[in-house]
Amino acid sequence: MDQSLYIPFLIGFGAGGLIIFLLRRGAMKTAIEQRTKKLLGGKQEAFIAIASHYLLTPISIIQSAVNRLAEKPNLELDQRIELYDTIISGEKRLYIIAEQMLLSSKLVNGEFNLSTQVARFHEPVIEALREVELIAKQKGITFSTDIKQAPPIESSFDPKQLKTATVAVLDNAIKFSREKGVIRVRVARDGTTGIIEVTDDGIGMTAEQLAHATDKFYRGTPPYVFDYEGMGLGLHVAYVIMNAHGGEIEIKSRGPNKGSSVTLVLPLTA
Repeated sequence: MDQSLYIPFLIGFGAGGLIIFLLRRGAMKTAIEQRTKKLLGGKQEAFIAIASHYLLTPISIIQSAVNRLAEKPNLELDQRIELYDTIISGEKRLYIIAEQMLLSSKLVNGEFNLSTQVARFHEPVIEALREVELIAKQKGITFSTDIKQAPPIESSFDPKQLKTATVAVLDNAIKFSREKGVIRVRVARDGTTGIIEVTDDGIGMTAEQLAHATDKFYRGTPPYVFDYEGMGLGLHVAYVIMNAHGGEIEIKSRGPNKGSSVTLVLPLTA
């Protein structure tokens, strides 16, 4: 067995176990209540329900895979790798949720700052694709990429935050894509701007959903309806990050069941 497989396994198990512990002790509920009282006023109960649901979903996936590994220690290698992948994808889903919640909290408290440097535009995108690869694999989703790397597009931006914005957009596309769908990712220069375009063939959006897509906590469904994964933070986070860079986010859809396209637009300053 490749020992490198155990590292993400332990990370996933540790993250899942920690959050389960916090949930059981009530610490997470208390923290969410305190924060959301300021964020949402009378809507905090709905937010707590949504947050609990979408935290417990990846935790239950991790638990199920860990239990199977414990109960069947003599599984074939390919079956064990499949379970490790399931655990890692659950851990990554938890990390994405936590990161978006933390960034949202920083925005409320005025603690969000960029750390810019001259970097290659495509590199955060490639890192983001690696970050969501196993999450996409769980739904049988593949990526079709057209990423311009030579000559490299360079600019002054915050690579970590651009990666966070790209992960948010990719994760959103995965959530709303159908099983075994294809997500197209394009990175290119368009005059004085760099663009990261993510197009899926999923459920699409109505005109009303497009109008509110970047609103904080907007999910396009009633508060207690859990048809799809997500807390309504992904596109809002991407919007805030691009806005901080002096850029923008463009969202298009031809309508329900006709897919969506999200484009991150960044001014090239270097």
